[in-house]
Amino acid sequence: MSQPRWAVVVPVKQLAAAKSRLRGALPGVPHEELALALAADTLRAVLACSAVAEALVVTDDARVAAARAAG
Repeated sequence: MSQPRWAVVVPVKQLAAAKSRLRGALPGVPHEELALALAADTLRAVLACSAVAEALVVTDDARVAAARAAG
């Protein structure tokens, strides 16, 4: 029997509002950059899973959408 294949939806908030508990956690790192890096790492981990056939990023943040379109 073949392994199930999954489609994964990754929701990403506006970067200014995302990961609010981490605001200020890394001095010198802009919060929006940290949130974008975490979203990118999450998506890479999802896509690295052999059971995942596709991933869909849902966002209304233009920077997230542009980063996703760029790969």
